Amino acid sequence: MTDPRIELAATDAVDALAPYVDRVLRAIAVICDEPGFADALVTDESWLSDFALTTEDYPRLSEVLGIQLDPAGEEDHVIYRIAARLKERDRRAVS
Repeated sequence: MTDPRIELAATDAVDALAPYVDRVLRAIAVICDEPGFADALVTDESWLSDFALTTEDYPRLSEVLGIQLDPAGEEDHVIYRIAARLKERDRRAVS
């Protein structure tokens, strides 16, 4: 018999980048016109495609977030990695 428990993936990176992950989720909610996405549960393994976003959505998402996203680059598919780029941009803007 299989174990019926659901186990979540790690959230270490998502937790460390929480304010930036929130920005990404709010942007996804705007792009998808789904306000509930802003409060979605995400893990370190969450991708933009988990929200039915496609590479065609990247220009608009780039505009909303204020960073250039590359649909061909794996880094720009993973939510916490996008959040890390936002944090880095903000850090550079302050220095």
